[in-house]
Amino acid sequence: MTDESTSSNVFADIAGMSIPLVTTGGRLDILATVCGVISGGSVTDGVLFRLTVDGVPVPNGGSSFFANPQPAPGTNLVGNVAILKQIAVIAGPHTVSLQWAVVTGTAQILPSTLNNHASLRVREVP
Repeated sequence: MTDESTSSNVFADIAGMSIPLVTTGGRLDILATVCGVISGGSVTDGVLFRLTVDGVPVPNGGSSFFANPQPAPGTNLVGNVAILKQIAVIAGPHTVSLQWAVVTGTAQILPSTLNNHASLRVREVP
């Protein structure tokens, strides 16, 4: 994974965090994890994460972290999230994605300098 950054309050796929697959129908076990940072200097600085299947948000498939306590301007607050969901799908092609958006501030996943990470795992369960 490369370093990623967003200051957008509109949900978008995290680069490299989409998995296309063809299912036989049944259930998908989905696990997403992120260790990243939020910066900006305000307690309202936060980052939201959500899972989507075929572009549709997964119900109750989200998480977030916020800069609380308030960091000094220009500093990063490290946060971790894990999302585990099991959903039913019909047979056919699907794409599972992990998206993010900020409330305020700048969110980053920085594997090259801070050993941050993001991962997405999908398994079909008959």
